[in-house]
Amino acid sequence: MLELNISQNNNSSSSAYGKWFSRVEYKKTMSIDDMAQHMAEHNTPFTAGTIAGILKDFVSCTREQCLNGNTVKIDNLAIFKCSVQGNGLDIKEGLPLTPCVMCVFELILCSL
Repeated sequence: MLELNISQNNNSSSSAYGKWFSRVEYKKTMSIDDMAQHMAEHNTPFTAGTIAGILKDFVSCTREQCLNGNTVKIDNLAIFKCSVQGNGLDIKEGLPLTPCVMCVFELILCSL
């Protein structure tokens, strides 16, 4: 079950000073192998190794599809997509256009 901590912002220089916020209490970060073991314990005919292989292929293919300009939607979970971040450029005539851009893998969570 999801557990929340309630805490008050005590940073006097913050515009949110004195306000209360809830934060998720994370118990552990589960790896692909951890998730595969968990899934294998749910009465499936697949071994943890088989499930881990499928999940690792899924990660690789999701990255590939995002880099090909596609979004990947996992129903009831999230949408994966690439986006770019950068600052606006002043382009001067005669100079090559070489913008500084950072590619970001973006995860959009679906509502529960």
